[in-house]
Amino acid sequence: MRLHDERTSRIVELLRRCREHEEAAWSDFHVWFRQIAARVLDGFRNLTPVEREEAEDTARVTMALGITDGRVRAEGDGAAVTYARVVITNAARDIWRRRRPTEPLPAGLEDAAPTAAQRAALLDELGRIERAVGAWNAEDRFIFVMKLHGGSTAAIRADLERLYGTYVSAEAIDVRFHRLRRQLRHRIERPE
Repeated sequence: MRLHDERTSRIVELLRRCREHEEAAWSDFHVWFRQIAARVLDGFRNLTPVEREEAEDTARVTMALGITDGRVRAEGDGAAVTYARVVITNAARDIWRRRRPTEPLPAGLEDAAPTAAQRAALLDELGRIERAVGAWNAEDRFIFVMKLHGGSTAAIRADLERLYGTYVSAEAIDVRFHRLRRQLRHRIERPE
């Protein structure tokens, strides 16, 4: 059951009213969006006031078009605010890149997404992890995953008995987990 008060769905309701082309809703949207933009763009001191205004205007148009096209459909107020922040930040990045194409993005505007080389390295590492864990027997995989998810040793022991018919001490489970973790770390650090 989902509980929400009047404030919880205020923005979602505002977006719905904007989609239905209510004039008063667009006025409220403008006020709401200006508040979000002011907070987001305040952190970008490296942009001039004119660039901040341009970023806000560009982001507001982008968001308004998304609302009227039906692309912006937030499940909650938090999702709507997050989406607005991303749109505003992207607009600020675009303005910086357009005005200073040879300069790197300042810290506040940097994209936190990994580069292609970083993504490739992460995928390679993930592949090594999958191969290492895939080579383990079902009990070891179970122990490792349950410990990673914070399962208690007593609960893991009971599940091992119930699911696999394996009777082990709590200490043996801890020892197996630490050995598996060390083995996995070794496989990650030293590729095949």
